[in-house]
Parts: sequence; C-alpha cells; structure tokens
Amino acid sequence: MPRVNTGDMGIDFTFNTPWETERHFFAETEGKHSIVFFLRYYGCTACLFEIHSLLQRHSAFKAAGIDVYVVLQSEAETIQGEVQQEEIPFTFIVDPRQQLYALHAVGSRDPSVARTPEHLAKMEKVRALGFGHGKYEGNEYQLPAVFIYGPDHKLLLAHYGKEVSDIPDYDVLMQIVTKK
Repeated sequence: MPRVNTGDMGIDFTFNTPWETERHFFAETEGKHSIVFFLRYYGCTACLFEIHSLLQRHSAFKAAGIDVYVVLQSEAETIQGEVQQEEIPFTFIVDPRQQLYALHAVGSRDPSVARTPEHLAKMEKVRALGFGHGKYEGNEYQLPAVFIYGPDHKLLLAHYGKEVSDIPDYDVLMQIVTKK
C-alpha cells in the first residue's frame, strides 16, 4: 500500500484489542477526532515510555474529545499478562501479523544506518527514568507512525517516524485537533 498523506481520506480497518475482536474503526470513530499511534510492541523500551506518557496525558486528550488508539505488534496474551483492561483509558490494538502496519505503509528502519543523536539522547533519558526492555515481539526495526483522523475520517496528520522514538510532541498533536 502507498503511504497516506495529511489531507487524504484515512483508512478504515477492522481490529482486535487484547480483550475484544472484530471492532470497526470508522464505525466507532464517526463524528469524533481520533489519534492512532503505531508503535512496535509492548516490551519495547521506547514504546513503554510512550504508553506511560499517554497514560499521563490521556485526560487532556479526553477533555479535547480525542479518542486514542495504540497499535502494537504484540500478541493479546502478552498485554493481558501485563495490564488489566480497566487500567488503560485508551484502546490497545494488537496486530502481531503486522497487517495494519502494511495497510498503512508503516515501514522499518534500515539497520545499517546509524542512529540519530536525537534518538540516542532521548533513549538515554528514557532509560534514566527506569524504563527497560521487556519481551521481544514483532519487527525489531519497526518505525512508528501517528495518524490524526478528523470527525469525517480525513487525516489531519500523517506522520511517519524516522526513528523508533520519532513521535510528535503531544502538545503539537493537541494543537492540530483543537487548532489553538
């Protein structure tokens, strides 16, 4: 699939969570703003930090009327073994076969290319905060992506990361939705 761009119609898909199957994205997000974060997998250090950050900022997203979805390459059982459904105020989407990544053209980084200084500095801070690596799953070179869907399912943002830590600042994401 080709990449989508900001301004394009978003992609509809059916998904599973660690606790439910066959949910329909467009059906449940009709008339709402939503942000979909494509991360690697639950045990990934950078991903655990993003999940933690989303938990800290979720009330602001909720207050702005934004539904948050986090796509992970993890098996449902992995997440079920780590958290309870009621502990997570957003929706985890499990995609261990990486079909949604392919549908959204979310690629992988070239392992022969050196890591950026920005990534190395961010990961040093993340480790200093006590985040460590958990269970390995999925594609270790998977890059992230972030898509903001408007109420009409048009993309207000299509961001394809260049490093595993390349996630736009949450304040910037909020500004895109609230236009403030």
